[in-house]
Amino acid sequence: MLQPVTRRIAQDVLDGGPITRTFEKGSRHDRIAQAMGIAIRDIDSGAAAVLPAVWLIVRRADGRILGDLGTHGPPDSQGCVEIGYSLAPSARGQGSGTAAVAAFVGRLAAVPGNRRLTAVTGVQNTASRRLLEHQGFQFTGPIPGTDDVLYILSLS
Repeated sequence: MLQPVTRRIAQDVLDGGPITRTFEKGSRHDRIAQAMGIAIRDIDSGAAAVLPAVWLIVRRADGRILGDLGTHGPPDSQGCVEIGYSLAPSARGQGSGTAAVAAFVGRLAAVPGNRRLTAVTGVQNTASRRLLEHQGFQFTGPIPGTDDVLYILSLS
């Protein structure tokens, strides 16, 4: 299930509080602090009023946090939003990421003005590439100067 990151949750993660004990091993990646900072920024500015920017992927059976997903900022002038996601290694290959991204895409598609989603993943990250393609994202090609590729999903 998806759980929106509240200010309290974000601060607890940043402070190493009790919530951090519910993260599945490997789900607290090296950019989790940045994600929690974005959540706090958007909550404090009011930008999260329409749709929170950061969400946790939580396993219903035991409440363990398997990963996170969110947007990399508000829509640009053409209604384009970049998404990103991360999943604990132990949770991969079980459909959790696919279900979470599908639910998130559905939420983003329901926001007026969002016309297109983009996602960037590693050229060698076959599982992520398959996940995006399964959700209807179209491969657009490599990103020059990187080992990443770009995918786009039209919402209109």
